[in-house]
Amino acid sequence: MAALSMAVLPSAAQKNGITDTGKSKYAVVSSTPLSAVRWTGGFWGERFGVFSGTSVQSMWETWKSDTGHGWNNFLIAAGEKKGKRHGPPFHDGDMYKWLEALTAVYAVNKDPEVGKIIDRFVDSSKSRSAPTDTSTLQSS
Repeated sequence: MAALSMAVLPSAAQKNGITDTGKSKYAVVSSTPLSAVRWTGGFWGERFGVFSGTSVQSMWETWKSDTGHGWNNFLIAAGEKKGKRHGPPFHDGDMYKWLEALTAVYAVNKDPEVGKIIDRFVDSSKSRSAPTDTSTLQSS
């Protein structure tokens, strides 16, 4: 059986959990800070170890590759790389979900290499959100 270790102060939980329900008059439960819970073994501990130690980094390598296209699309949109967008139209959404997973891993293990990947992604996203060439923008 997998074990969880927890140490939660209710006032801190609202400020460090995924959702802050502290001001809701309807909330019955409160969030637990991500850093307050750790898988310490068992099936889920092993799964988190593989995911945090291998899977998110492997996905980053795939995104950056010529066959993954996802990261290259971001670099093109940010003006950091020349070229045309490739792959399905939902690639950016997939990358954002991967980034969400990456930040959840970082909240637990504070791996500096994971932090560098997050910083690089965020820096590119900032550039992407303020395009200099408006001819590439699409409207519905």
